[in-house]
Amino acid sequence: MAFRGPHDVDPLDPSVLLLQDRHRSHFVETDQLQEVLRPRQQMRAFLSLWRMDPRIRPYVIRAGFYGIYRLGHISIDWPLITYLVERWRPETHTFHVPVGEMTITLQDVAIILGLRIDGPAMTGTCMLDVAQLCGELLGVTPPTDALRGLTISIRWLCQQLSTPRPDADEVALERSARGFLLALIGCFLFPDKKGVHVHLCFLPLLRDLTQTSTYSWGGAVLAHTYRELCRASLDHRCGISGCITLIHLWSWERLHVGRPDFGRSAPYPTPPFAHALHDDDVDGVVAEGMGDGLPAEPGVQPEPEAEVEPEPALPLGCRWRVPLTRVLNPSSVLLLYRDQLDAQTSDQVVYMDEPSTGLDPASRNNLWNVVKHAKQGRAIILTTHSMEEAEVLCDRLGIFVDGSLQCIGNPKELKSRYGGSYVFTMTTSSDHEEEVESLVRHLSPNANKKYQISGTQKFELPKQEIRIADFFQAVENAKTRFTVHAWGLADTTLEDVFIKVARGAQAFNVLS
Repeated sequence: MAFRGPHDVDPLDPSVLLLQDRHRSHFVETDQLQEVLRPRQQMRAFLSLWRMDPRIRPYVIRAGFYGIYRLGHISIDWPLITYLVERWRPETHTFHVPVGEMTITLQDVAIILGLRIDGPAMTGTCMLDVAQLCGELLGVTPPTDALRGLTISIRWLCQQLSTPRPDADEVALERSARGFLLALIGCFLFPDKKGVHVHLCFLPLLRDLTQTSTYSWGGAVLAHTYRELCRASLDHRCGISGCITLIHLWSWERLHVGRPDFGRSAPYPTPPFAHALHDDDVDGVVAEGMGDGLPAEPGVQPEPEAEVEPEPALPLGCRWRVPLTRVLNPSSVLLLYRDQLDAQTSDQVVYMDEPSTGLDPASRNNLWNVVKHAKQGRAIILTTHSMEEAEVLCDRLGIFVDGSLQCIGNPKELKSRYGGSYVFTMTTSSDHEEEVESLVRHLSPNANKKYQISGTQKFELPKQEIRIADFFQAVENAKTRFTVHAWGLADTTLEDVFIKVARGAQAFNVLS
């Protein structure tokens, strides 16, 4: 859809965008509306009131909402949200920006929030017996003043269910978990206009928490977000509801304007991954104190001998848990965002498909230097089968298998996530192969032999089992007993990561 110019958002052809006379951008253009949208979310308040009891953690994981809980409260840049609403078109469900149309997809929801996007659709009824339903699934019946139609007060849920008794049985803990999940849904995924009540139509979906994890929550969240964007973009709306965090994190992932810079000088900063998020106190800290990780919650650490359930993989959105500060007031920031984003040009996004294919090494290196210089001040999207090229040129990598995105991250993070091992190779005469294997097994009992060909053996060694210095010493000692033709100890390569991810995806497809 063509527009008159970067600062004039009225469409040239009004035959498709039929709602322009009611659209927020029209009122902005005619100086009838300049305010920044007001927030309608209470995630920080909820998490400060309801500190999740560690005993209900397994139930939250079983329901598939642990990633949302770990994501917690994200500081929202309301001028950025306001600009995106000004660019949202209800007719097409896309953001109309100078370089084209963009939108939030199901894949974005799955990767950023970690929600399921396949499985049964979320359906239900509003014909509910509130007293019977709450008594059965929550163990308490809400009083009249805690209800507003078929919605229930989140604060009341917190008061009743946030602190299970020390001797609570499994039924009581599961009821507390349902209350926590219901409040989480109302504050994060489907907040109402004020974010203080949650609709009870979600409660029947929490009856069986194992079944809860199979529903397409991501599809429902995306549809609800589309609807709230459409509502906020029309007429003189002063607020926006829905999953604001999804919109915000999508913008930080896709657009270069407004991203936290983390003290970096690069034009497209990459935030740190949230590997340090290992506690259950997600928001028990003021925004200024939040960094790469979060403080541990006192009194909830398990005993050393206790078995701790492994924490699920965190969604990509967790890497943006950082403080957000502004020097300018919101209105000034909104004007700045309008100028920067409206001035975007198509040359700020570059697509490259295997650019170094067929080049000799010298020409390839020259091309790589050109690409690295050219990416300053723009985003470059590159597709390649060369892991060496990807590691040299890319700040972030995504691996696709059969057309589906399997993982995304920077090279170091992907190696850590899918590698976690060293590769040891040694070449000797065939007579000493058993001695080499014995040496490796002594230093790393869980070593995995990858191949053995004519005296050359290759092993994969878990990093947590070995010290590099010990390996060097062992090889030097081995040289005094037999001839070592060649040996090497290397970190996991991106090629190894790619092969491991591809094989895992293909095995999953076969089993499915």
